Amino acid sequence: MSSGDQVALIARRVAQVIALIVTILLPLGYWVITFSNLSVELQFKAKVKATSFSSLINSNPGLWIYAENQMQGRLTREPVALETELVRVYDVEGVLITQAGQIPAPPRLSRSYPLYNGVGVVGQIEVSDSLRGLIYRTVVVSAFGLLLGASILMFMWAFPLRALQHALQALVDSEFHIHTLVDLLPCGVQENDLTGRVTFVNSAIEHMYCQRKESLVGRFIWDFLAEDLERESLRDYLQFLIREQPPPTPYFSKIRHLDGSAIDVQIDWAYDRDKHGQVKGFITIISDITERKQMQEALQEQATHDPLTGLFNRRALNATLLRELYRSQRGGEPLTVAMLDLDHFKQFNDTYGHEAGDLILQAVGELLRCSLRASDIACRYGGEELTIVMPGSSLDNARNRLDEVRQAIGHLRLRYQNDELPPITVSIGIAEVIDQGTDSATLLGRADAALYQAKEQGRNQIVVAATLRN
Repeated sequence: MSSGDQVALIARRVAQVIALIVTILLPLGYWVITFSNLSVELQFKAKVKATSFSSLINSNPGLWIYAENQMQGRLTREPVALETELVRVYDVEGVLITQAGQIPAPPRLSRSYPLYNGVGVVGQIEVSDSLRGLIYRTVVVSAFGLLLGASILMFMWAFPLRALQHALQALVDSEFHIHTLVDLLPCGVQENDLTGRVTFVNSAIEHMYCQRKESLVGRFIWDFLAEDLERESLRDYLQFLIREQPPPTPYFSKIRHLDGSAIDVQIDWAYDRDKHGQVKGFITIISDITERKQMQEALQEQATHDPLTGLFNRRALNATLLRELYRSQRGGEPLTVAMLDLDHFKQFNDTYGHEAGDLILQAVGELLRCSLRASDIACRYGGEELTIVMPGSSLDNARNRLDEVRQAIGHLRLRYQNDELPPITVSIGIAEVIDQGTDSATLLGRADAALYQAKEQGRNQIVVAATLRN
């Protein structure tokens, strides 16, 4: 037998098997499903009727079997009306008490449910319906299955198997190429259904999550998030997307690895729709942006902080002071600004070198960060000059706290190249907002004037600009 004849024989055998399966399974499946549904429906009606009878039985424990009118009402109408069923009520010995409905044609299907009076079983309700209609419909479905099976058989014989093989191979090749391309992408590709369960991941997701595909597929998308609060939020967000279907926008989050470490990710997503345009899931592209975010944070740090002391720089001071001035003038809260200058710092640099001077500035910056309140803003104004913005602090409060800072700076003991450096002192000028018209330049100017006064009076002291008193 030639290969062509073998292929044709295989095609006929496959066609016969498929046609036979369709011819048998279609009516059989219809019978099983419909019979099961009818059985469940009759059982449900029997239970509902029995539940309705419980109130009648409990109100008339010994006489309920004689309440014909009430029983008929409950059987025919309450709480569900009869359609084509027959309902019968039997006592505990199986004697028929009453019935309602039409007697169904044989063959019949019956389901029953016991009646209770609070102590025990006092009878049962039986609901019956005819199977004749189901049998007729099954015969029609069998004829349709036979016709469909014959059609499939004719189609399979007429359709060239080689063309079918080529079509299937082309489909397999296309899917393989797509999956290969997706696996080669450097960013993660993930699909999930409407419940949030992952249905597909590419190789990049494996590397990103440090887990194999088998352990990722089937899990919920929020299982990988680093923050517990965000997991609950993502559940609500998913339901919002399904319900409202807004335009896709990037989503930023943190993903936690099995070892406990976390990475920052950007999630770009799109709706996955079926042929009818209905949303059936989501396709997401997940990019690891940890390095990019760290770079952005570093650039932000460089833009607003002094690299030597770690304090805010002059640019940040200008923005901060404008904000705090507006808040103070709008709410009437006090605002104090202090200018600090390390005494004889130029002479110190000339004597011990700039590296020793940098060490002093770093130590002072660290002391300020540890000594001030979280709401205070310490900045390096320039050179050895520092500025402190103190929201909510009156002059007296600011002076007392700054005097503690002055003394702490004087007690600093630092070593440089195995030698102990001499103690340093600081002069401080303080000014507060005194009227609604005060601007940042005026406030800083008054604090600077007070600082100049402190240096003129011998340094290592605090002068308040309001009265220029020590």
